[in-house]
Amino acid sequence: DNAEKLALKVVGRMRLDSNNTEHILYNSFIKNSVEIRPVELEGVGIFGVEVSFQLKNPQRLKVNPDDWKDLDKVCL
Repeated sequence: DNAEKLALKVVGRMRLDSNNTEHILYNSFIKNSVEIRPVELEGVGIFGVEVSFQLKNPQRLKVNPDDWKDLDKVCL
């Protein structure tokens, strides 16, 4: 229970920061992408959570063909 509560606090803070125009996460946090899954360390009896989420990438991802001209030399 404590792990899930902590995860929700962190996710809540990320959502808050995503609404702050001065923050690096501004407008990038995708709230509906959050998944919190319980986990147990085998044989130890310790429980926790695994958290995953997605962020929007504000950068344009354009490929420059010149960056890949030497591909046959670096990937053998």
